Amino acid sequence: MGIREGLGFTGGEREELQRSFERAAAQMPAMFRPFWHRWEEADTVPPEFLVYAENGSLVLRLTRLNSGGYRAAGITAQGSVIYAVAARSIPEALRAAGLL
Repeated sequence: MGIREGLGFTGGEREELQRSFERAAAQMPAMFRPFWHRWEEADTVPPEFLVYAENGSLVLRLTRLNSGGYRAAGITAQGSVIYAVAARSIPEALRAAGLL
């Protein structure tokens, strides 16, 4: 999977996130599923995938790093970062964050 020139994620990255998102949701204990509701791609530089809880609060920010890797940052209800881990791929970043 290559990094596209310019802004945004590639189609392959979007597919990889969708697969990883669904896998994390399937493995998550029922009591935590409301915190893993939907994701969207932010129009930011660097590009980010944002994951939201059922109540609309941001819970995870997955950022593509300039090095070609990804950083997963968990977000509290108050908007603070509670952890940030970097990895070479989207699944590895979610795994490092304890989600896969």
